[in-house]
Amino acid sequence: MSTTDGTVRSFSTLVAGIDDGALHHELTREVDRIVLALVEAGIEGGGSTASLSLKLSFKRDGRQIDVSGTVGAAMPTKPRGKSTFWVTADNQLTRRNPRQQDLPFAEMTPAERRTTPID
Repeated sequence: MSTTDGTVRSFSTLVAGIDDGALHHELTREVDRIVLALVEAGIEGGGSTASLSLKLSFKRDGRQIDVSGTVGAAMPTKPRGKSTFWVTADNQLTRRNPRQQDLPFAEMTPAERRTTPID
């Protein structure tokens, strides 16, 4: 709230006046982005946290004070899958377990395949 003489009496009025309202608009856009990202993350089963930070800097210049703001947003992350690898004797990664033997499976032609009904 500001008075009729322009005196700033509330934090929201201060933020709305910084950079001719551009800071306030940026904060509003970031809130919209965060809400959308949280909704999408929930649909995809992802993380459900986000944050919005506002840093105000004040600098005295004679009898006036310059105020500027910086906005930061941390968006939710999408879940990523994991893969299991084993370490070989020479310290390389492999998808195959080096302690497990290979089974001698043979490829079958369609003519060799048959199904048996279960009663």
